[in-house]
Amino acid sequence: MRGIYRYGTVIQESRTSNIAREAAINSGVPNHVPSHTVTQACISSNQAITTAAEKIMAGQADIVLCGGCETFSDVPIRFSKPMRTKFLGLQKVMKGGPMAMASHMLKGLKLKDLAPEAPSIANYTTGEVMGHSADRLATRFGVSRADQDAFALRSHHNAAAAHASGAYDCEITAAHGTTLENNVKGDTSLEK
Repeated sequence: MRGIYRYGTVIQESRTSNIAREAAINSGVPNHVPSHTVTQACISSNQAITTAAEKIMAGQADIVLCGGCETFSDVPIRFSKPMRTKFLGLQKVMKGGPMAMASHMLKGLKLKDLAPEAPSIANYTTGEVMGHSADRLATRFGVSRADQDAFALRSHHNAAAAHASGAYDCEITAAHGTTLENNVKGDTSLEK
């Protein structure tokens, strides 16, 4: 065997910057097996799978484990740039005691600097959000809204049927007592 590589994906906040490594180690994959986390917002899982296929096609790996996780349900809330700068400089004034630390933290800050910053959902360079990008691509490739809705409806029906038939029984490990995916709407219709 030429090697085993892991490619994982993380979208936002995690207690580690290499969630693929932590997931693999905690799943029992040996420590000597390398890991790599892909972070490209909503396309991370697709990029991980593509990179895995390239490793296999190039003869650099025989087996690659890919996975994904979402963390948008617990987005990272950041401090403003002025607050982060103050925190980074805090180490230098710590020896001066609590008063020096307080003076350092408050000096030059504005009230707006205390407000937390939620992550942007727009592309940094273009300012485009995913909905705009999807509309632009659908127009470019001639995919109508009716086609998109029919595809989404079929996906929900197929997922519900796969769960009902037991197709996923050996594929999904129970979490919180269930092996069902979140938000599968097998009884939905185009009207809903």
